[in-house]
Amino acid sequence: MSIFYLTLVVFIIYSSVFDVSRTFSSVDVLREHELFRQINLNYPGLEPVKEAEMRGDREAAKKLLTYYYQVRKKPPWPVYHKVHQKKPPQKVNTLKADLVLRREFEFLGKKAQLTKMINWDEDIMADPEWKAALNEHYFWIYLDQSYWQTHDEKYAEDFVTQLRSWLELYPRLDGFRSNCGEDGMRCPWRTIQF
Repeated sequence: MSIFYLTLVVFIIYSSVFDVSRTFSSVDVLREHELFRQINLNYPGLEPVKEAEMRGDREAAKKLLTYYYQVRKKPPWPVYHKVHQKKPPQKVNTLKADLVLRREFEFLGKKAQLTKMINWDEDIMADPEWKAALNEHYFWIYLDQSYWQTHDEKYAEDFVTQLRSWLELYPRLDGFRSNCGEDGMRCPWRTIQF
């Protein structure tokens, strides 16, 4: 597992070169060829990626795309701008990320120990709000922070593992509310709540 997968996720969520007007009928796991079809390879700075892709050299295109995101200046990384940091900070607190790695979660004052492969659909606490909190993935920020502070791949790898397992279970389809119950409480793709 490499930073390429983490970069893809960041790319999909934050990049200005992703054409969000084109969507997939089902987003389970984004495949490489689908990703490269969605990228605007004419975007300034992506010329080497386009050249590699045009040559049919997907491995080089992936490496060049990763490099592009590692060194680009704009738009800035949304949370951490220390992409070029060579040494991790002296004092790093990874406690919350390590809890995520051990699958120890607490939401709404209720603690639970989950299995390594999280069953996102299980209502372990018999509380739909606890399950909803789990599926909101707020704890992923701890994996992100710890990865950027330590450069330890285990945090990036765990994030990718969780994201993939969640997307495999819950692909976003048109009419996604159809299986969510009348109140939508069983639906992992909940709308923003105020």
